[in-house]
Amino acid sequence: MLGQFLTPSYNFRNSKLVAANTTLTASDEEIQVNGAYTMTLPSITSLFQNGNGGKAYKIYNYGTSTVTISCNAADTIEDGSSAGATSIYLYANTDYVIIEADLQKKQWRLIYPKPAFDASKYAKDGSITGEKLETDKMYHSVSVDTSGTTAVNVFSSAGAPCDLTITGIIATAKDTIASNITLTNGTSGVSTFAKSATAGALTGEDGDLTYYSVTAADTLTVVSSGTGNVRATITYTAP
Repeated sequence: MLGQFLTPSYNFRNSKLVAANTTLTASDEEIQVNGAYTMTLPSITSLFQNGNGGKAYKIYNYGTSTVTISCNAADTIEDGSSAGATSIYLYANTDYVIIEADLQKKQWRLIYPKPAFDASKYAKDGSITGEKLETDKMYHSVSVDTSGTTAVNVFSSAGAPCDLTITGIIATAKDTIASNITLTNGTSGVSTFAKSATAGALTGEDGDLTYYSVTAADTLTVVSSGTGNVRATITYTAP
């Protein structure tokens, strides 16, 4: 997961260790996952129908493999994009989320971490270079998953919601397959770089960008050169 924020206080009393693909129930609270398993969230509608409004889970990855959190087909998980995601990922070394049901939006809200980009956390090893973030500017981010060689819209088919300036792209590897990731503005390439062949590792670009000025309704897409996929987080400034 991306971002670093203060964690709200929740009273998760029921904790259990899971080592298999599991569909969570209304009685689950804190789930500790050890292994490359999928945790499937219950239907938000069913939770509220059964009197469990405001239901939240705390899900830890206690192993060295990637854990997948998927939602019911009628729901989505907030991920910084307008459409939301059908699944999110927890990487090794005690990555975790606190996630809460929102009946009105039929969406799981990320209480921790918020779906935002914290550049300071991911530039410490020197692998991401370029201009540093400027003070007194409002930075935004949007995250999307690549789909192999099929280009994925960063915003939607309607294009960018407003004029904006792209400041960087971070790619979190979802697998161990080597590929190049390309961000495109219309038909012009903004950036191309190699994804990591280590699941959960980060690569990206924030210094060598071209065609980074985007006009409202321009189409931004992200695509992989092969079957290796990433969760791409694009940062930008907007008026």
